[in-house]
Amino acid sequence: MTMNQDQLQRLRDHYDNHSTAHEMEDGHWETDTHPNPMVGTSLRLPQDLLNWVRTRAQDEGVKPGLLMRRWIEERRAAEQTAADGVEQRIQTLEEAVLAVGAAVPAPSDTLRRALHRLSTSSLPVQKDVRQQDAQPDSPATR
Repeated sequence: MTMNQDQLQRLRDHYDNHSTAHEMEDGHWETDTHPNPMVGTSLRLPQDLLNWVRTRAQDEGVKPGLLMRRWIEERRAAEQTAADGVEQRIQTLEEAVLAVGAAVPAPSDTLRRALHRLSTSSLPVQKDVRQQDAQPDSPATR
C-alpha cells in the first residue's frame, strides 16, 4: 500500500500532535534477552567450495548456513573435549608428582621448588596434599 503526500502529511500531523501513551499502557517491554544471541556474519568462499557445501546441505535436507554452523559447533565440541582431556591428564600428573614428592625423604632443591609451585596452585586435590603435608608426621616434613 502506498500513501500519497496528503495522507503522509495527515499521519505526520496526527503523531506530532497526539500522545500514544494510553495505547501503550497494556503493553510490556521485553526485558528477557537470550544470553548468547545469534548474530549474522559474512563468509566468502570459493564458488566450488560453496557448491560442495550446498550439495552436502541438500543431501541432509538443511540450509547451507545451518550445515556450516553445525560443522563449526562439532569442531568446537571436539576441541573442548580434547582440552578437557589434556587438563585431566595434567591434573593426574600433578597429583602423582605431589604424591611422589611427599614420599621422598630428602627432595632436591629442584623438586622442592616444583612441589612448592604445584602446592600453591588452585587444584582442589593439591589442597588435600598440602593439608597432609602440614601434619607433623608426613614424609614431606621429615
